[in-house]
Amino acid sequence: MPLILTGINRQGAFGEAYVHLVVQAAGFVLAKYSQDSGHKIDWTVSGAGANNTTRDPRLDIQVKSTADLPLASGECSYNVDRSLYDWARKPESLLDVPRIIVLVRVPGNVDTWMAQSDDQLVTRHCAYWVKLCGEPDLLFDKSQKAIHFPVAQKFDVNGLTKIMSDIREGNWP
Repeated sequence: MPLILTGINRQGAFGEAYVHLVVQAAGFVLAKYSQDSGHKIDWTVSGAGANNTTRDPRLDIQVKSTADLPLASGECSYNVDRSLYDWARKPESLLDVPRIIVLVRVPGNVDTWMAQSDDQLVTRHCAYWVKLCGEPDLLFDKSQKAIHFPVAQKFDVNGLTKIMSDIREGNWP
């Protein structure tokens, strides 16, 4: 049967589905932007403040995915274009909602991205996140920037819960 999604489109859709799974498993609400109007936000995650005594946390996410990206020295590196870098590095003082980039690593072989049995659903490989607020501008002749995602910053249920808890308490990730 011919596939509708192939290559990078399939990989991107899988990356967004991964984010959706993590957010739902963590118990937060997820809003998807219906159109990409250049604002770079793929998803907004929302939570509830504690008993109306703290802020309702929100987080804007841009999702990227890549296949077989090697891990080296506790991080992985991924190139983003100037417009995404500029979006992500906007200073906190100019934002109402924190922004992160989530990088989903998938195996090179699409047949190994997911496995399912009666007892489990396994997705491969993993996702990491990075915050770039306040990073310096790119030199005028540069069109992209290598972003380093620390493997300690996993985008998983525990990692997202910590981010949202920090935001709720008034601390940005």
